[in-house]
Amino acid sequence: MGWVVAVVDGRFELKTGTLKTFVETAESGRRRALGFCPECGTRIVAKPVEGERGLVSLRAGSVRQRDQLRPRAHIWARSAQPWIDLRELPKIEKQR
Repeated sequence: MGWVVAVVDGRFELKTGTLKTFVETAESGRRRALGFCPECGTRIVAKPVEGERGLVSLRAGSVRQRDQLRPRAHIWARSAQPWIDLRELPKIEKQR
């Protein structure tokens, strides 16, 4: 998956360009709109589909201010690789 930055929906604005969008359905049945760079195919953002509420997840590598970001939680910790050491962070597991 990679590192993501959670943003409250409505607080994220793409400053330039237009992303290509694909709608994915998760194991839970929830649908998410995934936004990709039209040039290289890198996923930039995942957000609720139009009309639904939820968090926007930005790929940390696509955020210019990534050096200012500090982890606050480890999501889906059960599937973490053994070399990841985030013991001091709260853990949030996948909801079914």
